[in-house]
Amino acid sequence: MQTAKVKSPKDYNRVSGMIFSTIWVVFLVFPLYFALKYVTVPWRLTTILVLLALVAIIFPLASYRLNKQNPYRPKNSAALSWVATILLIVFALTISVVAQSYDYLQILIYPYAVFIHTQNIKTGIFFLGTNFLLAGLALHKYWSISLLVALSWPMVMSALIMLMHIAESLSRISTENAHRIAINEERQRIARDIHDLLGHSLTVISLKAQLLERLSNNPQLSKEAKEIQTLARQGLTQVRQTVTELKAPSLAETLKKSISVLETAGIKIKIIGSYMDIPQASEPVAAWTIKESTTNILRHAHAKNVKIIFCRDSLKIIDDGIGIPNLDSSQDLFNDHLLSTSKTGNGLIGIAARAAAINANLHLANESSKGLSLEVTWPTLKEV
Repeated sequence: MQTAKVKSPKDYNRVSGMIFSTIWVVFLVFPLYFALKYVTVPWRLTTILVLLALVAIIFPLASYRLNKQNPYRPKNSAALSWVATILLIVFALTISVVAQSYDYLQILIYPYAVFIHTQNIKTGIFFLGTNFLLAGLALHKYWSISLLVALSWPMVMSALIMLMHIAESLSRISTENAHRIAINEERQRIARDIHDLLGHSLTVISLKAQLLERLSNNPQLSKEAKEIQTLARQGLTQVRQTVTELKAPSLAETLKKSISVLETAGIKIKIIGSYMDIPQASEPVAAWTIKESTTNILRHAHAKNVKIIFCRDSLKIIDDGIGIPNLDSSQDLFNDHLLSTSKTGNGLIGIAARAAAINANLHLANESSKGLSLEVTWPTLKEV
């Protein structure tokens, strides 16, 4: 089987990304200069220099390695960005206290920038809003022009960076939606052409073979004509299956329909992540997985709650139904007698087959409490 090349939703150049992150470190020369010039107490100066060095190391690594546009970022990048942000905030506040100057609070731009570049927009807006509130409270209690200037710089810059991210995100979503629409329209056109041209030709061949069988007095020729009819019918069936798959709704349409069907059945559904995180090469498998899982949940699971989790390298669907009795997650989904004879077997085997076509894997497990966990994982870019 040929391995499918799955690209990330957005190309990210590692060299340019690292250079861009490192450029910000150059601005640490200003607090470094003022510390060397005005801080005379040895232990204070040493502490400031050590903390500035840590900021210079942590910031470029965090802002690049954990960047939400970086396809090589670790799975726990969101949690790591919180750790990096908190450390950088602590360093900035400590430097300001040790130096006994509000001016060093401008270093807060570094943790703010890390957080904005590594977290989703909603979390970033909440984070900045909270910091604006804390800054306002600090100014109310310790009012001074120097404190206002020191806090204004990182706040204003962070707000501008956030606005740039929002504009970029809206533009990216618009472009990706237009691309998805174009792909769907092309699939529809190909399906029509296959149906109109190849389907018509196979139908004519089948009819001609039937006519030849009836008019022929040669038994061998009649036998060959029957075989032609059989092959034509098989080809026509395969054409119809292909057309049906090509006309299948997009991932967005499938998700919308599944949500509507499940909610109509009184099942609560929770979506984590976004379907936009799924690579385009994996969208057909993801759509099929959601469709078949919805059918199984409605018919067999007796579930009350369903959770769908979108990640860049996986799709996970969890319900709180009855699960699959005697399920062993190590069993072969293609050959195992349990799944092939169970009520849900055909749908699961279909998902596994489609997943294997793009070098993806299907994993099933009964939840420890109650219900079934179904996860499809596909290959992603690996850093070399």
